[in-house]
Amino acid sequence: MGRYCVACHAIPNPTDHTGAQWSGVVKRMENQMAAMEKPRPTSDEVDEIVRYLAGNGAGKGAGG
Repeated sequence: MGRYCVACHAIPNPTDHTGAQWSGVVKRMENQMAAMEKPRPTSDEVDEIVRYLAGNGAGKGAGG
């Protein structure tokens, strides 16, 4: 995840968004990367990134 995210910003904290929001956020970032002609993750990497972020998103944790 880090090698793609840090091309434009710091690595995101999973709790910046809810698990349900992360798929759309990552898709938006993919579109921005394409527009800026930055290297983009493969489909498998995107799936892994979304799984990690969504699985640790806001609302998760103790009792969550």
